[in-house]
Amino acid sequence: MSFLMRRATYLLTCVLLLGATSANAQGMRPGQGMGRGMGQGAGGGQGAAWANLSAFVPGDAKLGKAVAEQTCAACHGVDGNSIAAVFPKLAGQKESYLVRQLTNFSTNARQNDLMNPIAHQLDPDSLRNVAAWYATQTIKPANDGDSKLIAAGRRVFEAGDISQHNPPCTHCHLANPPPGPGALAPLLAGQFSGYLQAQLLQLRSGQRSHALMMPMMAARLSDAQIEAVAAYISQLH
Repeated sequence: MSFLMRRATYLLTCVLLLGATSANAQGMRPGQGMGRGMGQGAGGGQGAAWANLSAFVPGDAKLGKAVAEQTCAACHGVDGNSIAAVFPKLAGQKESYLVRQLTNFSTNARQNDLMNPIAHQLDPDSLRNVAAWYATQTIKPANDGDSKLIAAGRRVFEAGDISQHNPPCTHCHLANPPPGPGALAPLLAGQFSGYLQAQLLQLRSGQRSHALMMPMMAARLSDAQIEAVAAYISQLH
């Protein structure tokens, strides 16, 4: 494939990622017309995920602390800073994202032998409240990746990979991303590198298929790129 063709494909991917901006300007719901192939949320396609986000009802963080202490602390810590990479850090994560993932676990839309039965026990109010609690906490960066890989990981995160038509991760995974799919994307800064690697590998293999556009993006990442970008993200804060 010629350089110009690769460049055009790369730019088209970027346009698709940011296309919700023009959709908003035309009075369309973000994600409308993109189809199910862009990824699935708790209720189906990306359009359903946007609908769920627009109907999002915040929880009560004070009530959520008790849920965290009783149900979540053993793995994720009361403050959302777990001590083992097998359990993701939840501190400071978007409340709406946590609600969506807990809902996915409770309905088995996202499969995990440990989380599915736990999420089944949470009623909707408890689910929203514990998400609100963890969203108010402050993440302590894991910084557990190979320091030799940080420079390479930064290039992937900030510049993407034009040869594989992958846009920068910053299009979606910043605290304040541009309008578009980033509103649905999780915050990644400070997460365990091992956890990030595991999730990217699951997305690449298709084991996680409900995560909007990420299966397509992860499929274009090499093992080396996954390890490097995870190392870089783990030391961000």
